Amino acid sequence: MIQIINEELTFAFPEVHERARISMHFRICAGDGNALPIICQNQNDEFLVSSKHPLELHFRPANFYPFAVIVMVDGINAMSGDGTAVLSRVPLSFFVTPPQGAIDAFQFRDEARPIKATKKTFSNRTGLSLQVYPMKRKQYDFFAMQRRLIPGPERIGPHIREGMERTCEPIYEDLSSLGDWDRYNGERCMIWLELPTVGD
Repeated sequence: MIQIINEELTFAFPEVHERARISMHFRICAGDGNALPIICQNQNDEFLVSSKHPLELHFRPANFYPFAVIVMVDGINAMSGDGTAVLSRVPLSFFVTPPQGAIDAFQFRDEARPIKATKKTFSNRTGLSLQVYPMKRKQYDFFAMQRRLIPGPERIGPHIREGMERTCEPIYEDLSSLGDWDRYNGERCMIWLELPTVGD
């Protein structure tokens, strides 16, 4: 189930675990820290965010419940930099939150590019898709006792395309196995990042 609650996309998985819930929102990089409005486009899990600035995508898992999140930007996997659209270890295709709190770029070849709407020939928007997979109940109950997700030093790139330093945080390593994630109860949605017609 996907809802907009207080400017955040909220994913809930009661069929997996009563604690399995995560919220996500966008902020302007180096902005005032406020979440940008998210507009529901239709009943097919499509949403709209309007901004001309590079954006940060923030993750807020409830109850420290772990999730694997695949982020695709115009068909490019934000972690692996290719078209991988499934949970994969080689190449690593997903972020894990916690500990990941936010991302501000996506991998493209050997560089990290900002997450932002871009002007194209036929449109002024960028498609960002999210696939969200909760940890299985049994694994979460173990995780809740052991807290075995440990942050690691991996990053998706040294600088974003315009030459600015990354403003968020490094990418954290996932020490779980692919079998820990409930791939049969995931949720997917599309978010269109659109350039505003006037102003910001």
